[in-house]
Amino acid sequence: MVFLNRSQTTGLTHNTVNRMGFGTKWIDFENDGWPDIFSVNGHVYDNSAEINGPDSPFRQSMSLLSNRKGKQFVDLVTELGEDVQQAIVGRGSATADFDNDGRMDLLAVDFEGPVMLLMNRTAATHHWITLDLRGAAHNSFAYGARVTGKAGERVWTSEVSPASSYLSSSDLRIHWGLGESSSLDSITIHWPSGAKQKLTNIAADQILHVTEDAELQ
Repeated sequence: MVFLNRSQTTGLTHNTVNRMGFGTKWIDFENDGWPDIFSVNGHVYDNSAEINGPDSPFRQSMSLLSNRKGKQFVDLVTELGEDVQQAIVGRGSATADFDNDGRMDLLAVDFEGPVMLLMNRTAATHHWITLDLRGAAHNSFAYGARVTGKAGERVWTSEVSPASSYLSSSDLRIHWGLGESSSLDSITIHWPSGAKQKLTNIAADQILHVTEDAELQ
């Protein structure tokens, strides 16, 4: 197995070098099948601009890095509205499809102000699926379940884990942007109990509720 550092060639270094991120999430807000990066930012020193220069202020805008097919990450914040562009002391973030419309929404925690709920109004031109898993026995929320979806040669993988940001918890449901795929050939779930469950021919653009099959344990 070989790992290569692509931070500079993909633009991650350029877009994050002067940011101090406290909440970073992988989220496909465009539903194109390429996970993007959302983070809230804010320095720990209120005089950081005096220490590190004007490019490293205490209050910082959030980052919304669009994944261009794994080759580039482009920060879209400057192209969006004032609610997204405003500088805050970011400390936590969470993601969820709050209105269940298939588009992932954002929540940002400002150390100096109220929580910001940013509803996703991106044009719905791509397909998606949300998986709401329920495990058996004591792990009813299926924490730790690993899920793989396939459509042709494309593969999506996720794990049920809401904890991925500072003092924050996100929606437990797994959300995949499917791009042009209107269905999945298969979804394979590895439940924490050790059981394996496979679904086939699943239509896109739905919230799919899946309960662990007790007969597989």
